[in-house]
Amino acid sequence: MPRRSPRWGWLLIAFAVLAIGLLSIRPVLNLVGDRAQPRAAVRWGGDLQEALGASRMAGKPVLLVLSATWCPPCQEMKRSVWSRTDVADLVHASYLPVHLDVDSEAGRTAGRQYAVDVIPTVLVLGADGTPVRGAEFMSAEQTLAFLRK
Repeated sequence: MPRRSPRWGWLLIAFAVLAIGLLSIRPVLNLVGDRAQPRAAVRWGGDLQEALGASRMAGKPVLLVLSATWCPPCQEMKRSVWSRTDVADLVHASYLPVHLDVDSEAGRTAGRQYAVDVIPTVLVLGADGTPVRGAEFMSAEQTLAFLRK
């Protein structure tokens, strides 16, 4: 009767250890994935014209943010500014927030309309769509000061 080679036993043990290791690292990768794509605390609208119409009725200006998924400063603002509850509370109390991706048709249209050449761009718009003030990349503290003006 042929005897099994001892190498097969070690190979099976190595495979088992590798499989257990890969299964146990998955929760860690999920945590990293959650950090990489934070959930925004600001509840963004996606229709500028609808927000401008609501702005006339609510008496609140529109906060328009133009950004892109491929833009590192935009993602940094998403992660460190728009995800903060103090920023979100101020945005929701004082503005009608709209976020547009410059790669979408609506984002390209708004970008042309407001002559945006840098992203992220943050604009405060009156009910008629006229820009009241604007800014580019800001820290959370700078954003809070900008929103309080």
